[in-house]
Formats: sequence, structure tokens, C-alpha cells
Amino acid sequence: MVHMSQDSFWNRVRRTVRDFATEVVRSCYDLERYRAIRAKPAGAWRYLVSFYVVLGFLVTLLMAPGIFALPGEARRVLDEVLPAGSAVAVKSGQFVTTIPTPKTVRLGQQSLLIDPAHTGSDFPKGLPADTVAVIGRDAIFARGDNEQRTYSLKETPDFRFTQEDLAARIRAYGPWFAALLFIVIFFMYAFAAAVANLAYVAILAALAVLAGKLWRLKLTYRQYFAVGCHAITLPTILDLLFTSFGLRASLVFTFVFVMFLGAVMADERAKPIAA
Repeated sequence: MVHMSQDSFWNRVRRTVRDFATEVVRSCYDLERYRAIRAKPAGAWRYLVSFYVVLGFLVTLLMAPGIFALPGEARRVLDEVLPAGSAVAVKSGQFVTTIPTPKTVRLGQQSLLIDPAHTGSDFPKGLPADTVAVIGRDAIFARGDNEQRTYSLKETPDFRFTQEDLAARIRAYGPWFAALLFIVIFFMYAFAAAVANLAYVAILAALAVLAGKLWRLKLTYRQYFAVGCHAITLPTILDLLFTSFGLRASLVFTFVFVMFLGAVMADERAKPIAA
């Protein structure tokens, strides 16, 4: 009985996964499926939420190797910045360290400059193009695209860390931090994206109702909303692919989504579905 029950459970899991994958694929192109959605629009929001939860899990899973490598990367940077036996401290609002300075620390394609010889709050001049931050005696300086920021150390409480102190904290808390970051990224991507896109679909569905009036369509807001919950599939996948290649696709997202709504409206005009 236990063996049969397990078989039944895994069969249900496989069937659920297969049906969901089929639904995702058909939502990318199949107007016949959209006719069925218009005919029975109830519960379409559940598909949208499920889609973003699954997508969020898959995206976070792909990011997992990088996330769980962070403690090791933090230890590598620590060993590069602070040799064994060295220390950093803030005392009376001034940064002090036992390491030889100035010191440049590579952070991928960017760099951090540690230079307590730079005093005051004036932003350092003549920095290399790849230097994104400078730790001076009295302040920390950061710069990004067309902006510079200065963070004074005057109000910073006194502290002192040795290389060994920081290494121990990375060993103790690094894995927990990586696990927490994994969970946060998943929830941010899955649920924040689901809520944001539900709102997006709700707004576009309202506009579609107005456009439908011009075409004399009898579709209700509920039907447009249900269609939108599925029509968001392909734009989201394309947006994810564009983002993976470092491209911005906000207009592509909206264009593809609106084209789907337009195709459904044209199909409704040709083959009306009773509301």
C-alpha cells in the first residue's frame, strides 16, 4: 500500500508539472487556449502567481552557485586587503590601519582605494577610471554614474577589527548570510514580481476594455484580466533573456504584451465568445 501510494503521489507530481509546462508553452502562442480562457476566466490569477513562483525558484537556483560562493569571495578579498595580523579601526572619527597604504583592492573590474593620507571631506581628484570608492582618514568616498557621494566618519562609533576577527565572522555567518540571501532573492523575484505584474495586468486590462468598446467587443474586464494573466508569459521570458544578455527590454515587454491583447481582441471579433 505504501509503495502504491508513493507511485500515485509521484504520478500526480509528474502530471502537475507536465500540465503546468504545457500551460506555459500554450500561453506563448495558442489562440485556441485563449478562447478557452475567455470562456472560463475564473482563477487565471493563480496561473500568474504560480508562473512567477516557479520562475523565481528557477532563476534563484541558477544564481545559487554565485550566492553560496560569496563567503569564499569575501574571505579572498579579506586576505587581499588585510594580511594576517593586521587590523583596521575607526577612532575618534578617523580611519586607521596597520596595513601599508595607499592600497588598491581589485573588486572584479572595479577597484577600492584605501588611503588614510587623504584627509578632509573633499572628493579625491585624479582617480583611475575603475576606482569606485576611496577610504580616506575622515570619510569614505563613493562614485557611480554621474554622481559622487561622501560619507563622513565623524559620527561613526569607535571600533577595531583584526584580520582574524573578520575571518572568524565570515566562517561563522557567511553560510547563513548566503542562505538568507538565497531566500530573499527568491521571495523578491517570485512574489514581488507576481504582485507587480498582477497590478500591471489589471491596469492594461482596464485600457483593453476601453479599446474593446471601440471595436464593439462584448468582453468583460474579468475576461481581459484573465487573458492578461496568461499573456504576460512570453514578455516575461523575453525580458529575462534580454536581461541575461545585459539588454534593456522594457519596451519589448509592453509591446509583446499589447500585441497579445490585440491578437486576442482580433480573434474575439472574428469568433466571438459569449461573456
